[in-house]
Amino acid sequence: FIRPDTGLKSFTGQIFYRENHETDWAYFDQTTQPKDIIVVANPKRMHAEYRVVIAKGEPITASMYQYEGNRKQLPGAPKKVLTFAKEVAAVIDKELDIGPMYVVDVVETLEDEPRLMEINCFNCAGMYEADKSIIVDAANAIAWEEHKAYYKDIWDRLGEIESKHPDLTNLPPA
Repeated sequence: FIRPDTGLKSFTGQIFYRENHETDWAYFDQTTQPKDIIVVANPKRMHAEYRVVIAKGEPITASMYQYEGNRKQLPGAPKKVLTFAKEVAAVIDKELDIGPMYVVDVVETLEDEPRLMEINCFNCAGMYEADKSIIVDAANAIAWEEHKAYYKDIWDRLGEIESKHPDLTNLPPA
């Protein structure tokens, strides 16, 4: 298994087969830089793989994307996968500053135990069968909160103007 050690995803993590070395390496050579760090590990069999979208420390939607080694996309994830993703998010949010939204890939081992596979920024990750409307709503809410915090002084001033001029009804809500 080979993948870049960055959220910028110069290529998708995948199994690298010896018989495809020439074509696979030509692709990696085109998409990576000499300074890039690439993680290589022996592949392991997994029962299932899930992508869980995290917003402000909470799992908001998920999708299965692999089952028994085959591509299989279904909406949702088992409760134990979501609980595990929330535990991972608590550590990430405490220890790292990677932003308010990201994805956590969780695998179920052959013993049905959840394990962390990888963490990625949500805007570089495929969402498979996760509920995209939930993702968009969460991203919009976070962007609006950050916008209001950044422009707080302007929003406060607009509120003062609106209170003096109640006929101004086309201002967005503060």
